[in-house]
Amino acid sequence: MPGDGTEIQFQWSTGDRIWAGGVQSAEAGTDGNVADFGFTNLPGDAPYRIYYNMTGTDAEAVVPTEQRQAEPGKLQLGPNGDFGYATTDSEGRFTLSHATAYVWFNPWSQDVKEKLVSVTLAATDASTVLTGTRTFDGTGFSDATDANNAVTLSFGKEGVELPATSSTASVFAAAVVYPADCSAEEIHVTYTFADGSVYTETKTGRNFEAGRIYRLTTEITKRDGGSLEIQGLEDSDEPVCMKYGASEAYALTAGGWIPTVEMTSAPAGWTADFDIARRSLLIAPPAEYTVRRQTDPLAGVLRARLHPSRRHVRPHRGQHDLGERHDRLFRPTHALS
Repeated sequence: MPGDGTEIQFQWSTGDRIWAGGVQSAEAGTDGNVADFGFTNLPGDAPYRIYYNMTGTDAEAVVPTEQRQAEPGKLQLGPNGDFGYATTDSEGRFTLSHATAYVWFNPWSQDVKEKLVSVTLAATDASTVLTGTRTFDGTGFSDATDANNAVTLSFGKEGVELPATSSTASVFAAAVVYPADCSAEEIHVTYTFADGSVYTETKTGRNFEAGRIYRLTTEITKRDGGSLEIQGLEDSDEPVCMKYGASEAYALTAGGWIPTVEMTSAPAGWTADFDIARRSLLIAPPAEYTVRRQTDPLAGVLRARLHPSRRHVRPHRGQHDLGERHDRLFRPTHALS
């Protein structure tokens, strides 16, 4: 089994196809290190530029932000955006090189019995491109459309069981990302379970290089509890006030096992977007003032059951200030911790 930072050892799968001259081949029809691909109406003569691209077209790569894996140990790199390239010789033979990078997740636990439904990796720099649509020019990728600094690998609604021990001889799950140097930033990893629990950790970033594997080994445990804090919402007797059409973004810090995190409903027109995977909370009042003397409270913007205590943000009923045109949204009693 390849180690952390080593080149991926690629093998063809029965359903794999390649592109040559803008035409997609028939399926490989076999598993292994060598495969033959058939074409109809292949233009011109060899040599051909070859692309292994199961999610896009020819040289246009698509690495999805939302990726899937049906069960542990059975990787689905091709359907999740794996991208390879080669040039054939005069007889049409080629050796594939890889332009994408691979994050191998190796979680394990001796005390968590809940089933894992997804794992998300997010770079702290919003400009980092891990997923999206890009064109390969032979040496690298173009700027991305629908770029995203995070990737989520899902295992289905029911989830999958975690192994009880760590193993370097196998891989539990893998996601595909574009090459990105994250060595100067941190990365957030969030494991989400079927009952709504999450396990969060922050790791030192890595330089995700093309064709290489990056293994993240994590013991997921409940024994040390967890913490979740909204930055910038210190204890205060003053309510948080916001203008109509404005918004406030708050950073979250999170670590360890958090048994339950859930959003409560917001009043009509209000936005409360809680994203623990990206460690962010966005709150926004309605875009325009409506004639009503008293606001509806944002009833517990965020509620979490944490170890060892339970705390929450308390809603505050305030009056509209007709001159300033803002709502008093809530008064924080304590950051979640």
